[in-house]
Amino acid sequence: MEMLNELQNIWVGGGILMGPLLFMAVLIYATAFDLLIHVGALHEADPVEFEFDRMPYITRRTQFLQILVGAAPLIGLLGTVMGMLTTFGGLGSSHSGNSIDLVARGISEALITTETGLLIAIPALFMLMMINSRQREMVQHFSRAEIISEVYYKAALAE
Repeated sequence: MEMLNELQNIWVGGGILMGPLLFMAVLIYATAFDLLIHVGALHEADPVEFEFDRMPYITRRTQFLQILVGAAPLIGLLGTVMGMLTTFGGLGSSHSGNSIDLVARGISEALITTETGLLIAIPALFMLMMINSRQREMVQHFSRAEIISEVYYKAALAE
């Protein structure tokens, strides 16, 4: 129960951008797992029955995932800027008694959103690298199979 309270405090301390960061995380990892499933299914497919019409889908989704992975730290950076504005606003209002609270809240917001954006993007970047690697292997595998089948087809016609 204590951990849930701590997570709630972090969530609230991150400010208004925690919602978009959560949405971004869900979108990134849903897209990444969808791609892993599609690339894995194609990797196990028979080269003769390979469906090349699936490749544009995988390519488009991979590009979409690259954009999302790049955007997550930028949203965290936006939270950093917003937190620093809160911090400087607190420093500027030194006549009120709660300026130190505003400064602390601003710094906390800045750090939490930056950390969240990075925690979302870094593992997703590794997943993206794995997807790209599997996609390249798959294309090479089916290209070799296509070349071999063409050689056998030409040899059969020559006989």
